[in-house]
Amino acid sequence: MSTLLAILGLSLVSVSWLHYLWLIPQERVPARPIIHTALMTAGLIFSVGAPWVDASLLSAGLGVVTAPLAFLFFYLLTQARLPDTEIAVTVGDELLGFTATDPSGVAVGPAEWRGERVLLKFFRGGW
Repeated sequence: MSTLLAILGLSLVSVSWLHYLWLIPQERVPARPIIHTALMTAGLIFSVGAPWVDASLLSAGLGVVTAPLAFLFFYLLTQARLPDTEIAVTVGDELLGFTATDPSGVAVGPAEWRGERVLLKFFRGGW
């Protein structure tokens, strides 16, 4: 019985991780992943609590594998704080007018990137 609970816990954590990672390239990650967090918590409880039902080396081993996966998910969620205010810029908004030089010295701006995905990186410089 405890082995089945531990397998269920590992399955819940693994499926939740895989689904969350699958959402990232599609840009559909929820702002507050409540369902993923609930599945991780349930999987953690099943997996870590399974050896208490009836002691089994396999269920304890599965708990040792499941716990770091779930805790890593929880830790990573704490690293990206959500803003307390509404985000002023959204995907698809017009960029403000500016020009920058590319590595070959040619001036470029938002007009050249219309219809393309653009990642702007701002560096402080000073090196």
